[in-house]
Amino acid sequence: MGGYYYQKRAMNKLTPVFEELGVSRVRSIDRVLKVLAKRRIKKRYHVLHLNRYDKELLARDSPKIFTVHGSLDIPDRDACDKLVKISKFVDTIIASTHHSAKTIKETCGIDAEVIHHGIDTEIFNPYIISQEKARRTLKLPLDKKIILWVARIGPEKNLEMALKAMQIVAKERKDVMLLVKGRAINRSYYERIKSLLKEEGAEHLILFDLKWTPNMMMMYYYRAADVYIHTSITEAFGLTVAEAMACGTPVVAYKRSAVPEVVGDAGYLVNSAEELAEKILKILANEKLKRHLGLKAVKRVHEMFTLKSTALKYLHVYDKIA
Repeated sequence: MGGYYYQKRAMNKLTPVFEELGVSRVRSIDRVLKVLAKRRIKKRYHVLHLNRYDKELLARDSPKIFTVHGSLDIPDRDACDKLVKISKFVDTIIASTHHSAKTIKETCGIDAEVIHHGIDTEIFNPYIISQEKARRTLKLPLDKKIILWVARIGPEKNLEMALKAMQIVAKERKDVMLLVKGRAINRSYYERIKSLLKEEGAEHLILFDLKWTPNMMMMYYYRAADVYIHTSITEAFGLTVAEAMACGTPVVAYKRSAVPEVVGDAGYLVNSAEELAEKILKILANEKLKRHLGLKAVKRVHEMFTLKSTALKYLHVYDKIA
């Protein structure tokens, strides 16, 4: 979902729907595709690039590729069955990380080519907006150390780990707060988190920002933060991690799923809430380290995850199958 959800929703009032493969589907786009399919049923395209299961488009007599936007860290038989069906109709299947490709191979027996997602570094960068301007724009306190968490608020994103780490950090520093930017909400899970905060007496440590935000504004959140943390237990890529890195925000992430592939050595990877808290405190105590990690993160994104490099790799695949 990621940036696509943010950029398109406002103007088109789209409704995101999650399917078995972790691919986001948008209803208004579906309607457009169906109309096009009916109008141009006899037309043969040079390449069809699919991001979701669609019987009509899969049946078209054109070269096709399919990009999987999920990771099968938790084996899913239904998802595998659907992916096997898709593989019979397409020329190439693309995964966004080697980790995702590995889970697809191990779970479904299907080979996938890897093309990493690209980050728009004209939007996500550390040079346009200062931390102070970002905070003033978002009406965030200037005298706090802000730890940012961005994701869907759901069980797979493991927000409990962030909350536990923050309680540890708060024992050492009184100037910290966790900003939780929710992209979509599992209501029952959200209520459970709120109850947990109340039980622990930790409500004062957390600020929830659940309003919808255009993608252009997300850079303000990354720039406003002192540290970005990621706690997901399953991830096909980790788009928010790469966006934060592109903005020069130091990253501390749970060492699970595809995230280590994105972070590399340009941030800290941890195995527990205690280690997460330790690394947060280490960064907050050392401004030189904070700058070093931020610059290292920006460099990694520019070397590995730019829109240009992603586009060139897709063009190569298009040329190959067309």
